[in-house]
Amino acid sequence: MEVYNRWDRLQRLGQGGFFGPEEIGRSAVSRASRIVAQLPGVRLIPGAGMKTRVRIHRTNDCAPSVYVDGIRSGTSDEVGIDDLVPATALEMIEVYRGLAELPGELADDNARRCGAIGLWTQRGR
Repeated sequence: MEVYNRWDRLQRLGQGGFFGPEEIGRSAVSRASRIVAQLPGVRLIPGAGMKTRVRIHRTNDCAPSVYVDGIRSGTSDEVGIDDLVPATALEMIEVYRGLAELPGELADDNARRCGAIGLWTQRGR
């Protein structure tokens, strides 16, 4: 429930990018990386094999920190977000492109420089 409170609060402030159950369900794509790439400033880089890396466009072209149900999993270069949680299991996705948007719950050293992606499942809600 905390993520929904944050969603309401930050949407009112115009901070972060959110995809709720309706947007995820309506999306014509089946990968979390393709969903987050719909936001300005987010781009995808093909990786080795099928792994797609997500980058937040900044001066240093950073790999954001990735959280699943509030637990840090690594950066988007270290873990493929499509491999962590299938898009069909996602309840919500939140994307923070910089320090000014970043909530304290997702603020590790890397996220402060490169942003963060939060993936939430039914289980973690």
